[in-house]
Amino acid sequence: MQEQTLYIDDMVCYRCILVVEQLLKEAGWKILEIELGYVRAIPPTANISLQGLSDGLRKVGLRLRQDGHNLITQVKGIIIEYVYDDLATMDIPLSEIIVREVEMSYSYVSRHFSSSEQRTIEEFYQLHRIERAKRLLFQTNTNIKSVAQRLKYKSPGHFSASFRKLTGETPSDFRAKGNYKPQPIDKL
Repeated sequence: MQEQTLYIDDMVCYRCILVVEQLLKEAGWKILEIELGYVRAIPPTANISLQGLSDGLRKVGLRLRQDGHNLITQVKGIIIEYVYDDLATMDIPLSEIIVREVEMSYSYVSRHFSSSEQRTIEEFYQLHRIERAKRLLFQTNTNIKSVAQRLKYKSPGHFSASFRKLTGETPSDFRAKGNYKPQPIDKL
């Protein structure tokens, strides 16, 4: 059997990878590689219909892309992984990480992202940083300086200013209110 590459929209986290992996295995596919936005796999038969797989993905909020590579899904996945990876280095700018991963110029990726999403990569990145900050402030006793460091802000002051700009309140005020409801990261 010949391997196929499947592009899947709306994969944004490791749970998405697990769900896609489970669906493919149940359908008899042999997975060679799976990443946010795509899967390389060998189908169970040579002339397989993708309709059943497409239906299964749709039921869990994902979509099999019929027209090839989905750059937007890949970029979103890179950003989300970067925001939630406490061990990611601050030495390499996010824009450089994106360029390395997608193997395209940042200006092209940025224009494509903005035109498709009606917001910039930076705006998407900031929304996810602030959402993660809210979770950390609400669910942990981590001090604001540590939250700023985990989210790769240059200083606690820069973090506080960004937080206030996007939420209308300081991180301390937000924590003191204690009434946060987490937002699904794939809906930001």
